[in-house]
Amino acid sequence: MEKFVIGIDYGTNTARAIIVNTANGDEIGTGIAPYPHGEDGIVLNSTDPNVARHHPHDYLLVTKLVVKQALKKASRFQDFNSNLIVGIGIDTTASTVLPLDINGVPLAFMDEYKNDIDTMAWLWKDHSSVQEAEEITQALKKKSPEALERIGGAYSSEWFWSKLLRFARIAPKAYEQTATWIEISDWFSGWLCGVSDPFKIARGICTAGHKGLYDSIGEGFPGEDVLMAIDPILVKIGDSLQGKVLPIGDALGRLAREPAEFLGLPKGIAVAVPEIDAHIGALGSGINRGRMVKILGTSGVDLVIATMENPVATIPGVSGVVPHSIMPDFLTIEAGQSALGDIYGWYVNRIAPQGGDHISLTNSDKKLKPGETGLLGLDWYNGNRTILTDQRLTGLLVGMNLQTKPEHIYRSLIEATAFGSKVIMNRFSEYGIKVNEIVASGGLPGKNSLVMQIFSDILERPLKIPKSEHTAALGAAIA
Repeated sequence: MEKFVIGIDYGTNTARAIIVNTANGDEIGTGIAPYPHGEDGIVLNSTDPNVARHHPHDYLLVTKLVVKQALKKASRFQDFNSNLIVGIGIDTTASTVLPLDINGVPLAFMDEYKNDIDTMAWLWKDHSSVQEAEEITQALKKKSPEALERIGGAYSSEWFWSKLLRFARIAPKAYEQTATWIEISDWFSGWLCGVSDPFKIARGICTAGHKGLYDSIGEGFPGEDVLMAIDPILVKIGDSLQGKVLPIGDALGRLAREPAEFLGLPKGIAVAVPEIDAHIGALGSGINRGRMVKILGTSGVDLVIATMENPVATIPGVSGVVPHSIMPDFLTIEAGQSALGDIYGWYVNRIAPQGGDHISLTNSDKKLKPGETGLLGLDWYNGNRTILTDQRLTGLLVGMNLQTKPEHIYRSLIEATAFGSKVIMNRFSEYGIKVNEIVASGGLPGKNSLVMQIFSDILERPLKIPKSEHTAALGAAIA
């Protein structure tokens, strides 16, 4: 009998599920749904552009929708029925983190906090904790320089501890009721397995290692002495991190009765250790030694792998080197850009004149030669993730004159992101990580051939596109 697995990818604006035949990789059912809260699924703060949140209840709602859609489409195949599903894997953005109470329930589910934006999930692109990230960086320089080296020399406002410190300071009452702070991937996977004890929920090494300062070789999460040096307020959460930290390829547990009934799936199927969307998307895109996977979406992520014997332990300005996070027995090296498609979308939605949509601007830009516009830009519109690691930096566009047209600006923004990507690839090369070929995944590659061509020209590599349109969900299914 054939067997099937489900992969669910929780992106920034939408979630999608796919059902995959384990015998041949065929994707026989898909489902997609937007998050109902906020603007395009993101809860914003009109007085602070750095704030970006998800309501955790949306994860329950969209999961039911996308699984139902995928099951309906898969039912058209004669050899399929839901009892043949043997596993489920998920991925989410990261760090997307939230507070849980002593019963393992998100604070945002409580009547007291249901409209409190600070108790919702702090989305990866929330940069309101820049100051806290800088404090963590300075404390690590003095107390744990080796930990700082592992993450490229600076801690980010996009990550676990900086967001926690900001939350503790601006929402002290909610923080008092917080038993643990958790990546939404770990919370949701725990819910799937029926684990509600906030001190026993297992965590995936992908988020723990790349975002949470977890050292798989040394002491695990930062100890009390390090947290005290940052801010004593963090020690409570440090003490709560008692669950196992598991590598990719392990089973987290089995699907519990309540979530099984909620989703219309068989009870007891295996639940995989959860992953970060970009990282598991690299697995779904066929990452291998010498093959870099570029995730081109709202932001950009660049991922390469190396053998465990590789002497590269740290690379300045690169987000981290973590074992077993994409493939067992390999190191994952992560870098990226804080904004990519978001920059193009910002220009089209907020700046370009009426009628200046992506298609018309792209068609006009195809007639232009490289350098013809005379414009030069920097891609720091949401800060710089790699290699400067400074979210306070801002975008720049120079060279405009009275002949500058909307399509000129649009092209310059694409060029800026491509050159930002080249800086990252060059840093890999400086430290002996060869990039012979590139696979471009995410939402952009299949939609905009101009972006692909400009990136290919500037990176001086052919860009390949994966067969699957749902590489993150496919990677989660593989897990």
